[in-house]
Amino acid sequence: MYSTAHIARTLRAAREAKGLSQRELSQRAGVPQPHISKIENDAVDLRLSSLAAIANALDLELALIPRKAVAAVQSITRGANASGRADPEARTELARTLNALTRLGSHGATGHVSADKLLQLREALQALDRLPMTAAHAVQLRDLRGDLTATNGLRDHLDGAIGEINALRNRLTHNLTAVEAAASPRPAYTLDEDDDE
Repeated sequence: MYSTAHIARTLRAAREAKGLSQRELSQRAGVPQPHISKIENDAVDLRLSSLAAIANALDLELALIPRKAVAAVQSITRGANASGRADPEARTELARTLNALTRLGSHGATGHVSADKLLQLREALQALDRLPMTAAHAVQLRDLRGDLTATNGLRDHLDGAIGEINALRNRLTHNLTAVEAAASPRPAYTLDEDDDE
């Protein structure tokens, strides 16, 4: 059974992200404000008609998706919504790390490093920008930046950095701790069409 508490939290977060009061949402959706309050507090059985009206007013789309695709869809929706939720320090550190990588490439400091590897690292870092990083991730990015800017750091640490950033992306995508991810590693998403039933 699907938890309506998750739907209630999602609707409240979407309303607050749009800067709407319950009264304003009520006017847009045509659903009474007291009913919206009960829905957001998971204090009422949610009717599909109310859900559809509220979702429409919040620019959300209702969809039934195959269970196997849930992780991929959640990743995509987190990406669409995460930019405002990531820790500011982590976003700043990500920007600094990307800038350091750009400076290394532009000053010819990359030595015998493959352009493909540099591109892989840049793409892996850019993918983090769409995920909800925390202050702990800022520390990890700062350490990576230090490794990359150290003497011979780029050449010595590039493969490890790519793996580390991809592992971080996968953990963030699946909302796992490092220990949980090590116990059952899985990619951020998969496109195979087998059913998991």
